[in-house]
This record gives sequence, structure tokens and C-alpha cells, in this order.
Amino acid sequence: CRLACPLQWVFKYGAWLSSGAIASLPDDFRLKGNFCHQILSLVFGGGGAVPDPEVAEQMVRRAFAERLPLDAAPLAQPARLLEKFELAEELVRASRTLVEALRSGGYRVAGMESSVEGRVHGRELRGSIDCLARREDGEEAVLDFKYRDSADRKYRHFLEHGRAVQLATYAHARSQARGGGAPAVAYLILAEGILYTPAGSGLRGQAPITVVEGPAIGEVWEAF
Repeated sequence: CRLACPLQWVFKYGAWLSSGAIASLPDDFRLKGNFCHQILSLVFGGGGAVPDPEVAEQMVRRAFAERLPLDAAPLAQPARLLEKFELAEELVRASRTLVEALRSGGYRVAGMESSVEGRVHGRELRGSIDCLARREDGEEAVLDFKYRDSADRKYRHFLEHGRAVQLATYAHARSQARGGGAPAVAYLILAEGILYTPAGSGLRGQAPITVVEGPAIGEVWEAF
């Protein structure tokens, strides 16, 4: 490096400067996923009552149009107009599924990107819940957003076969914080607008909300 580009060597090894985030934009898959997370957090992050689906759609479309050139600039290029349109429709579809699930279960948004902490065998657990919802009776729901599922429906199989360890960890941490039972849990697949939730969950509604037969999330944690 010093022979080929002394200036680069000075910046990197002399001044110990590192590239900014803008120099390493994520690939398309992660860019879309991160951007969808951000828009949903902006729209619903204020907490409170869940808006009507039509109102939520308007809010999502407005936030999408405002933030795309700033936070996902590659997708705002003219050559990617169709891709931008498809992403907007995916996000609207996902937001409708989210709103229907929360409203049908009587939940309000308690937080988006909500910090969560817990302790297990003397070790600290720290993370961030994509969507934390709460009912008037104090019961909670933890929703984890995934941009896309695999062809073999990986996340559905996680719930069916007791392998949803990430959701189980979040649920355990919330039950510790509340001093009560485990919350309802779900995966929301953003690109498809599908929500997977275990049988017996407080999250309900019409399709595309899919109830999956499998062990309770508390059993998943105990097995883990």
C-alpha cells in the first residue's frame, strides 16, 4: 500500500482514518430490508393506537417518497423505477398486514426498534425488538421483521419445529421485564406481506396472517 499509494497509506496507517458508512452501501437485499425497517419505524414509532389500514397506507407512502432519495439513493435512480415501485407496494402490503394483526388482537404499538435486556445464567442479553405491542390488559406481542423468506419457508418451519430461538430470546427477556408469561410472537415477512404466528397467539386476523402449529414460544426457550 505504501509503495502503490503513499497517500492512502498516510490516511489508513498514519492517521488511522476509516471510511464512512456512505462508502460501503449495503447490497440490494440488505438495503431494501433496512429501508423497510426504517419506514415502518418512522410511521409507527410514535406508539399509541394503530391507525386504520387506509391511513397507515397513506403514511407509509408519504414516508417512502420522502426518505427514499435520502436513505436508499440507489433505488431512487431512474433506471430502477420499476424496482422502486415494487418495493413501495411490498411495504404497503406489509404495513396492512401489520395493522390488521395488531388491531384484530387489540394491541397498541409500545415501541419500534425497542431495546430489550435480560439475564440468563449470569449473562446479559441485549437486543432490539422490531415491533413491541401491548394490550390494555398488559399482554404483549413481539414481532420480528424479515425482508424475505426462503423458498422452503424457513421462518414458518422455525415456528413449526421449535427453532425460533431469536423470538424465544426476545420473549424470555420481555417476560423477565414484566414478571409475567411469555408474549405473543410473530415473524412479518415484508416482501410478501405474510405474518407467521404460533397457534394460541393473541395475534389474529384474516389471510395473509398464518397461524402455525408448533410448540409454544416458552417451550422453545426452555429447550434452547
